[in-house]
Amino acid sequence: MKVKLRVFGIFVATTGITGALFAAPVTAIADPNSGRVTVSGFANCREGAPKFAISVRIQAANGEAAEGTVNRVTQYYSMTFNRVPKNGERANAYVSCQAGATSWGKTFTLARPSGPFTIQWLPLIK
Repeated sequence: MKVKLRVFGIFVATTGITGALFAAPVTAIADPNSGRVTVSGFANCREGAPKFAISVRIQAANGEAAEGTVNRVTQYYSMTFNRVPKNGERANAYVSCQAGATSWGKTFTLARPSGPFTIQWLPLIK
């Protein structure tokens, strides 16, 4: 019986240490002086039957632009901007669609997310 309790005690001790290592908080801290923002989301083209978005292009008011492809399976896109002002700025997002669907656009505010975050979520769902 003593052997079983020792083995159980060792198991509890090691899993407790491992659990503490995995439970330790991990924080990503955004530099408040940095204009670096990643814009991510889902994009699609809907006209009758679902049509796939091919790419997303975002043009910011300061002239900075980025273009990214849309994953055909997940419909997810992501791109990074490096000069986003502290108060944000107007930007235009353009979704290019596969043949048979009309490409479309949307105006939005490109902004630095608050707190420790560097990602602005922008769903482009029609």
